Amino acid sequence: MTFYNDPYGVGRLKIRKMMERERAQKLDLITQQIASELKNISERLRELEAVKL
Repeated sequence: MTFYNDPYGVGRLKIRKMMERERAQKLDLITQQIASELKNISERLRELEAVKL
């Protein structure tokens, strides 16, 4: 985005903060998904080990 009437760069700062916030939210979502997948995998492994015994 080009801000022509923005001598102090306030618009760019707002955009940068918004992008950083979105990036942090995406990373949080990804880590939550990874954690849930690892939990599911560990539950499946427990079930398989129980069947083998």
